[in-house]
Amino acid sequence: MDWVTRMNAAVDCMEARLTEADAVERAARAAQCSVYNFQRMFTFITDMTPAAYLRARRLTQAALELQSGSARILDVALRWGYESPDSFSRAFRAFHGVLPSQARNAKLTLMPPLSFSISIKGGARMSYRIEHRPACTLAGYPIALPNDQAVTFERVPLYWEEIVASGRDRRLRALARPDALCPQGILGAYAFDPDGKNGRYFAAVTVWADTPGCKASPVPADMATCDIPEADWAVVDAQGDAAQSVTDVIRRYWAEWLPASNWEPLNLPQIECYLNPEATVQQICFPIRRNKE
Repeated sequence: MDWVTRMNAAVDCMEARLTEADAVERAARAAQCSVYNFQRMFTFITDMTPAAYLRARRLTQAALELQSGSARILDVALRWGYESPDSFSRAFRAFHGVLPSQARNAKLTLMPPLSFSISIKGGARMSYRIEHRPACTLAGYPIALPNDQAVTFERVPLYWEEIVASGRDRRLRALARPDALCPQGILGAYAFDPDGKNGRYFAAVTVWADTPGCKASPVPADMATCDIPEADWAVVDAQGDAAQSVTDVIRRYWAEWLPASNWEPLNLPQIECYLNPEATVQQICFPIRRNKE
């Protein structure tokens, strides 16, 4: 089943369960991927999170009912998942710009159901290579992050400034195993929790890899480790300013490359490789497996 079919199945699933608490989890199952990967792909393709889409669809349906003039505000609020008229009014006004009591004669914001299709666009090429890499262990300094790209793209650059200002980048470089082969450099690795809602972003280095002659480096007590099994990776070069180029590659991978490929994401950390302080080319490594169908 291709990604367009899978994402449309996920939207159909959400449409059938707009008010259910597990709508995103069920949609991820319909898309045949983890919650984490579904949320990332959906967000990069649509520029909204699945939760924001569900909220917009609920408020759209609520507005249509109120415009008919026959429904009570309290009944509509409860039907579309709001526990009180006050919480409904706040959400309604934030989305539509008016109160529910003003809906009948107001100009409202309506969100129709989404439908995915393949769109051929011109633009820059995205060069990549597929590499099979051995198991490895990373060690470094993690911070907790939600599965929210807006938060991630804002928080991570600030975190790297903290790492450099504190001198922890020098400690990481001193710890790295040069004989580990890959991944090299100081790494940014985002490992997510099984529920797909939260995770940890590591400023890290490779301290061991399953390669001939590689011995594990002792890990300092103030660092945490992350074990990564043997896997295939899509490796993409990012050129220019590190923060902006890495962000652009991540967006294009989820919104363009993966949906058009015959690969699907693995539930392993995505790894950014900052090869050295003077490098103008960085690498981003995405864990993948071939689509079985």
